[in-house]
Amino acid sequence: MSVPADQIRTDRVAIYIRWSTEDQGEGTTLDVQMDACKGYIVSQGWTFRDDLVFVDDGISGATMERPALGRLRGLVRQRQVDCVVVFKLDRLSRSVLDMVKLVLEEWDGLCSIKSAREPIDTLSPTGKMFFYQLMSFAEWERSVIRDRMTSGRLRRAQQGRFPGGSIPYGYAKTDDGRMAVLPAEAAVVAWIFRLYLGGLGCRAISKQLDQEGHSSPTGGKWAQPTLGRILANQAYIGRFVYGKRRVRNGKKVAAAEPLVVTEGFFPPLVSREEFEAVQRLRAERPGVGRNHGTGRTLGSQSLLSGLLKCSCGRSLSGIGFEARGISYRYYACGGAQTTGAHVCNSGNIRQGLLDNVVVEQMLALFRGETARKRLLEHLSRNVKARHLALVLVRDAAQAELKRLEDSERRIKALFIDGKLSLEEYRELLAELHTRLAEARKKVREAAEAMEGALASVNQQVRTTLLLDRINEWEQLTHPEQKQLLRHFISHIVAHRDKQSGEITCEVVWNWDGGVEQREPVQVIRQERGTARTKAAAAGRKRVAGRFAAAD
Repeated sequence: MSVPADQIRTDRVAIYIRWSTEDQGEGTTLDVQMDACKGYIVSQGWTFRDDLVFVDDGISGATMERPALGRLRGLVRQRQVDCVVVFKLDRLSRSVLDMVKLVLEEWDGLCSIKSAREPIDTLSPTGKMFFYQLMSFAEWERSVIRDRMTSGRLRRAQQGRFPGGSIPYGYAKTDDGRMAVLPAEAAVVAWIFRLYLGGLGCRAISKQLDQEGHSSPTGGKWAQPTLGRILANQAYIGRFVYGKRRVRNGKKVAAAEPLVVTEGFFPPLVSREEFEAVQRLRAERPGVGRNHGTGRTLGSQSLLSGLLKCSCGRSLSGIGFEARGISYRYYACGGAQTTGAHVCNSGNIRQGLLDNVVVEQMLALFRGETARKRLLEHLSRNVKARHLALVLVRDAAQAELKRLEDSERRIKALFIDGKLSLEEYRELLAELHTRLAEARKKVREAAEAMEGALASVNQQVRTTLLLDRINEWEQLTHPEQKQLLRHFISHIVAHRDKQSGEITCEVVWNWDGGVEQREPVQVIRQERGTARTKAAAAGRKRVAGRFAAAD
């Protein structure tokens, strides 16, 4: 700002223009600002240059992160601009602190600031005082505008109209301010909830959505934070929540309670039961749970990897090799591979053979309406029985608490009426407070148990969706099949006898969230001799044939 007017080169004068929705009704449109700044440049005898015009359209003056202003600041630092002309000072910023840092610190000695509507001269103490006053008024005006806009948004929200901001993915705003469903995006939202309830995490869902060609809300690839916001957005059950975050000292912070909560504002895209089940699952699943599988396990080519255990207690992992252009895959015991047959004498098990046996068992148990009805009735009985028991415990605890509170009121009344001495009153009250603390503890424990019972309802909802997916088993991708198996199977114990080739297989199922049901041990037979030995034998026959021909 210390560059005198006589040192300003006439061809190095820039114009900066900014307009946002905050400026509506002030008469500071882009055209008005441009005409005023051009007129000021001509009146000073300077040269107007199109390449030194910088415009930020639709950006608030509350932030200094503006594209055009950033380019202008770069040119000032490179000493390619001697003077910046604005319509009014608040076009640069509505914050006193930001303006002081920009004009009196960053641009000091590099360029001058001229306003087409305000007399500014910061070279003198009086001019600096006037500059500070102008900026103080600009900041006050911005605060008034912000409060007015907040009140307007709140009024629109209370009237059931969209107050502004980003519209949730899957919806579009109509002319009357209501929300309409975008069918293609709505189908993706429902699919995301279904995949999450099916056991996939945000990372796996994002990969699947990208592979299926679904665009994210920004039009690019899906990211985990985006999916997290969608899964937590109450708009998808029709609920509109406004005012979850407030501005405190220029920063947005979470509020204790929202300003407006309106049911039925959005057309719901998922059921309330599915949404609540997802929220409980997210709360229960800060990381990867035992039935969800790790990314390495889900990325494996072996369908049963992570579930298989050998009879010796070690894990069975997938191995593979090629012979004569044909790929062969087996499950092999880690103990037999690393320490030898003296620790475990289990032979390799052909993957395709074992996979088919396990999948056939699962489809026989859980596919079809009969199996669905049987399993859901089993879950329902457990939920109802547990819920009834908890209700009885809760009601008994609440009744006891109410009785003790009534006793406390009667004791106080007797003391006030003079029927109890101070010593008797204190003694009775001390004993009663001990019993009250125990009663309140029982009520809290009963409430916590009731919350835990909701997990059973969550299990019912998830099981219903998973049973639907079992009916679509052949259409599922390999990772989806692996994930589905992990919801219904706790683990599998398998062993192959090298002498007889017999394979014993025992599947332990997850029927309802941890209650294990064992399937009888099945015995299957694998043809003796591995693919590697067969290929070696075939090679020996070819070599012997060549020697015989040579003789």
